[in-house]
Amino acid sequence: MFASRLVRIWLAAVLLALGDVAHARAVLLISIDGLRPADALAEGGHAPNLRQLAHGGMWSDRVLGTMPSLTYPAHTTLVTGASPARHGIGGNEAFDPLRRNQEGWLWYFSDIKADTLWTAARRRGLKTAAINWPVTVGAPIDWNLPQYWRSGTAEDSKLIAALASPGLVGWLERKTGKTMPLSRDGSAAADGVRAEYAAALWQAHRPALLAVHLESLDHALHDFGPGSPEAAVTLAKLDRVVARLVSTARRTDPAMVVIVVSDHGFLPVAKAVNLDAALRDAGLLVAGPEGEVTAWQAAVWPMSGSAAIVLRDPADAETRARTRRVLDGLAADPASGIAAILDPDAIGSAGGTGRAAFWVVFKPGYITGGYASGGLLQEAWLKGSHGQLPQTPGMEALFIASGRGIGANRALGQVDMRAIAPLVALTIGTRLRDAELPGIAVPVR
Repeated sequence: MFASRLVRIWLAAVLLALGDVAHARAVLLISIDGLRPADALAEGGHAPNLRQLAHGGMWSDRVLGTMPSLTYPAHTTLVTGASPARHGIGGNEAFDPLRRNQEGWLWYFSDIKADTLWTAARRRGLKTAAINWPVTVGAPIDWNLPQYWRSGTAEDSKLIAALASPGLVGWLERKTGKTMPLSRDGSAAADGVRAEYAAALWQAHRPALLAVHLESLDHALHDFGPGSPEAAVTLAKLDRVVARLVSTARRTDPAMVVIVVSDHGFLPVAKAVNLDAALRDAGLLVAGPEGEVTAWQAAVWPMSGSAAIVLRDPADAETRARTRRVLDGLAADPASGIAAILDPDAIGSAGGTGRAAFWVVFKPGYITGGYASGGLLQEAWLKGSHGQLPQTPGMEALFIASGRGIGANRALGQVDMRAIAPLVALTIGTRLRDAELPGIAVPVR
């Protein structure tokens, strides 16, 4: 993210409307993974309840997200107010060039290096709850059902129950009569159960912050592409799910603030760029007879619509120069799908992880291949994706805030995603230590 993207006058106005620590209110934070703002706010569209919620409060259809525009970096920014360079969650998957981690993701709270809403709330003695929120395994959340998977089979249910707050899964299943969906269940029906779980937690415990992550739209957009009938049907179902959850919460606390966010936008996809092939050809990566990586000097950290290139030894100037020559050679060919190569200074300015020596930015329609074998260009296995730079058209995320004290029908301009977590913190009555938008004055009403 760029310094010029800082939130300006509007955030001070929002905080003035919401009040300060002495006037704290509960927050229901709903994330709809992959929701494009235009799809949520279109008149006569598939999300009339979201549109009504926005026009009853304030919204931005131009939220500038994280580098890269992926779920785990963005959801961590949404609870820290910091960029990936600061909070430490640089991608979705753990960097694993030898592929020994069984496709493990960055699930664990211990990997976050910045203050979070969970820790900030606990310092003030406030209770929090989260359903399916990324990077929360082991988080200091009072009622926590984290997102986690391994085999993708029914055995994962035992694992999730063990990682959740003690006894929580059984309590939720008894309270709602619904079996816990697995984290890899990307159906709208699973999101419906997650929302019912959130409602049950709210009614029973009234936490200061309740966060729920709904993911079925992201799955539909990956599988069928943006603008597809399948994605439209999924959005319509989620719109009703959100409406029921908001209605339930507001019946018990009419003063609560509802914040709906998305983490990134979506673009259609046609081709996958297998950067491993170029690194193999240059001798920077060695593969065995089955295509498995056996040794590496430079390796790809896939980010879908972009890719970080990591050096085994960042101080090795010769390998850095060789890698740069390989990447520049690829970018010189318009058919490669590469739009730009960023160096560490540009990566740092954009808020990307400091582990990357280079960042390969793809043109719209291209994603990282991540294949162990095969040529440079291959057919993409997805119909839609994300992971581009946050300022790429189509990557915009959504922000909606609704509640007492928030003026109706207030369209905001461009908003930096890092501003959302400080807003949530101040609303519930705490502050974040590592938010990258400091100095907001909040008058006492």
